[in-house]
Amino acid sequence: MIPKSEIQVSDLVKDLPGRRVIHARDVKLVVNRLNKLSLIMQVSRTLMGSTDVKRLLGEILDKARIVMNADKASIFMIDEARNEIYASVTLDGSEIRLPRGSGIIGFVADSGETVNIPDAYADARFNRDNDMKTGYRTQSILCMPVRDHLNKNIGALQVLNKQDGGSFTHEDEEMLSAFIGMVGVCLENARAYAELAAEKDSLEDKVVERTAELALAKAETDQILRAVEEGLFLLHRGRDNYIIGAGHSEALCRIFEQDELRSKSFLPAIAAFLDKAVVEKVQLFLELMFDPKQKQAVLLKLNPLNRVAATFNQSAAKKYLRFYFSRVMGSDARVDHLMVTVADISQEVELKEKLQRTEEQNRRHMEVLLAILQSNPATLSEFLSDLDEDLQTARQIFAELSSEDADSALAKLADFYRLIHSVKGNSSLLNFQSLTDMAHQMESSIEAILHRGLPDAEDLSGIDRDLNELEALADELRGWLTKIATFQTEISAQQQTDFVVLALQKAIEKAAHAEQRRVRFDCAGFSPQSIGPEIRKPLKDILVQMVRNAVIHGIEASAERVAAGKSEEGLIVLRSSTDSGKLTVTLEDDGRGIDLTVLVQQLIAQKRVSAEQAERMTDDEKMQFIYLAGVSTRESVSEMAGRGMGMSIVEKNARRIAATVTTESKKGAFTRFTIIIPRENVA
Repeated sequence: MIPKSEIQVSDLVKDLPGRRVIHARDVKLVVNRLNKLSLIMQVSRTLMGSTDVKRLLGEILDKARIVMNADKASIFMIDEARNEIYASVTLDGSEIRLPRGSGIIGFVADSGETVNIPDAYADARFNRDNDMKTGYRTQSILCMPVRDHLNKNIGALQVLNKQDGGSFTHEDEEMLSAFIGMVGVCLENARAYAELAAEKDSLEDKVVERTAELALAKAETDQILRAVEEGLFLLHRGRDNYIIGAGHSEALCRIFEQDELRSKSFLPAIAAFLDKAVVEKVQLFLELMFDPKQKQAVLLKLNPLNRVAATFNQSAAKKYLRFYFSRVMGSDARVDHLMVTVADISQEVELKEKLQRTEEQNRRHMEVLLAILQSNPATLSEFLSDLDEDLQTARQIFAELSSEDADSALAKLADFYRLIHSVKGNSSLLNFQSLTDMAHQMESSIEAILHRGLPDAEDLSGIDRDLNELEALADELRGWLTKIATFQTEISAQQQTDFVVLALQKAIEKAAHAEQRRVRFDCAGFSPQSIGPEIRKPLKDILVQMVRNAVIHGIEASAERVAAGKSEEGLIVLRSSTDSGKLTVTLEDDGRGIDLTVLVQQLIAQKRVSAEQAERMTDDEKMQFIYLAGVSTRESVSEMAGRGMGMSIVEKNARRIAATVTTESKKGAFTRFTIIIPRENVA
């Protein structure tokens, strides 16, 4: 029996049709649980923006007390070098350090175990000394480890004494676990930012320091140039080139990876590791810098070498360099030469990219977490199963691509495209936007290859890279589902909406929102239980494409419908029946129908048929062309439509399950698809 303090949402809605009374205290407890989950989401967004580690720790403790309704909270981090644990946020502002493993919090930080003590004085591990000194009475303790992204223990957080006087419950453990899961990410983000800021300050300090040293007397120049860590030199203007001064820092040769640079031409020297286009821009920039009529402050904003990627053949290394130019004026107001400083900022760039990746990962984590919390476990499980099947098949097709002849390779690539389209459609239904966007971009790349011809080695490399990223994101999504499985509401099988029906509802809602249409979906006559497991996914993909097309191409805007004598709201009806062992599924909309004139015009424009051939075709023959890849009456491409591949996916999946699909349509009235599935594929 579940304690009343830990009542689940499923307990409240279970057997709802037969219940007459829902106790207010039950509703209050469930609402309180949902409010705590919402508070955790709000707190995480607040903490994500903090970049100062000490301030972040203070905010973490404040938020922990609020989330857990606790009297006190403390956090100790592990100092590996000194074999200690320490707290940098305390009441008097001083840092507390203890031997590693000290007390309950030290035990948790080392062991990684959660400790929940209802009566502190009854536990032998509890140290009463602090209570004796302060007069504070510790009653209940909940302590959990803090981990980094590698799941390594980096500290522990504990909360003391629930303010309602009770003990910490299993629900409290779940809440604190969710909170601490985000704490580790926030601390890593703040530490990465601190490292970047320190590196930036260090580089700026070095440039200022080295520039000031150039003002020293000529006698000290050689010693300075040996000590300076940046590339430092004077650039003179020759008759038709720019010359590096005879005196330059030793670091310049190391940065340029060249043995001798004294009195050498500057442009050929940098051409060894920079693109030709960049060198040409540098030449123009230097001409302007040596022109005293041009304002230096304006020119420096146009510096093409402010941050540049350099590729060195000798070491096969890629560096990021930053050049800074400053004029040295002569007595006659002419520019005598330029003082140039070159810094290797590869580490700075790497830290910035790391920070950007962390921020993007945090954003994606929040998006995935929200999408998961809005879905039920059964739906997510079937979505992951479909995703795994599509990606595994895509990987098999990709492995066969390079060994096929031209025609076979293009056919395989078209099949690959259809699978990515399926991934995009399914992830869009559950609002996994990162997965949807990645699949959409991959579609665009593959479509460009299909229009161009046979994929070359570079194309295959790009597809492999994109597929790896898609698989990695799917693995990340699977990991998040595992992490938060304890927060998913357990809904009884009778109350769960079938995933096929849910997918169709979601597809209609998203398409209707994108097209600003009002649509009602009637599926009362559809029985998903009659669908065999082998055809469940293919049939779902067929129906998703059909309902999306019904909204985008069929259902008219409300004003247009009223003008045509129809209701403002469009209607899509899904029915199924079983006769003589065969399953018949019918999908019908009351939209504008399929305009065969527009369809034929596009076929002629694409040179798929001639005008004479089109003239001889029956309407039924013309209708069959909607299943060809690349045929669409949509003028522009969006996430929803426009590539002309949707109905070809229908045809491909219909052949996969040996189904017969017939199409009926009346202009201005309706479009009806009838799918007949043979006996062996019916449940």
